[in-house]
Amino acid sequence: MNIDVKGHNSKIAGRDFEENTIHIEQYEESKIVNILPNIEQKDVRLLVSAQRKKLNELVKAVAENCGEEKFIIWQKVHAESGVNNINEITINQYHPIIDYLEGLLDDFKEEKDKKALIYFLLKNIDDNKKLRDDLMVYCQFKFAMESLFSELNCSQIRQALGWLYEKIHEEKNPSYIKNLFDLLGKYLKEFTVVFLVGFFIGMIIYSLFDN
Repeated sequence: MNIDVKGHNSKIAGRDFEENTIHIEQYEESKIVNILPNIEQKDVRLLVSAQRKKLNELVKAVAENCGEEKFIIWQKVHAESGVNNINEITINQYHPIIDYLEGLLDDFKEEKDKKALIYFLLKNIDDNKKLRDDLMVYCQFKFAMESLFSELNCSQIRQALGWLYEKIHEEKNPSYIKNLFDLLGKYLKEFTVVFLVGFFIGMIIYSLFDN
């Protein structure tokens, strides 16, 4: 593809051009391309009353659940958002702070549930070393746990509890098939004699009726 450009005195196609500067005499509006990125305008307005109330309620909930003083939670909020007090928080910062506080609340609830689940886990293996060792091996292979159940999250501990309860149920209530084989192994001769006697009696009765 060849482009034929004609001009003189630093002029090309009717448009002025000078080194180090660009001067456009005429242009078509439809051909203008904006090469600058769109910069999102930040909302620097301060919080309204309802938003301040929502933040205070959430901070109070986090403090009560975590066993911390409210001012400690507010210090975390200020550090997270880069302000000195609630009066400096803008509308643009409101939703990120809400997400941060709800995250703190979720983390605490997760930790609380985790402690309760570990308690149930240890309660069921406290007096059974073999079961405890089997559970440790299961968790190490299943979840890459090193040595402590506290390394697991709630979902993993629930899986471990499910495996544990199934194992305990198997030990307390052996399967019917296993019991049957154990019984056959223990009284093999007796079962063999009964089977043969029954077989011959059946043959005799069949022969009588067949004639």
